[in-house]
Amino acid sequence: MRIIRMTPPEIPVLLRGAKAIAEYLGVTAKHITHLHRQRRIPTINVGGCPCATTGALDEWRLMQAANGYGAGNAAS
Repeated sequence: MRIIRMTPPEIPVLLRGAKAIAEYLGVTAKHITHLHRQRRIPTINVGGCPCATTGALDEWRLMQAANGYGAGNAAS
């Protein structure tokens, strides 16, 4: 009998605050706050603080790349 080991799917992490989201995406916290207020990034508001999962941000980043936004405009 052959056993195939599969790695578990990566569990998304909840990022709390514009600073944490900005560090994950490599942009400024001010830019994340701006995008959050305009609802242009997949965040939710928890207790007045923007929050997002790494999974949602990764999908959003892929969609941005597919739409022609490069690394310099990753959060546009």
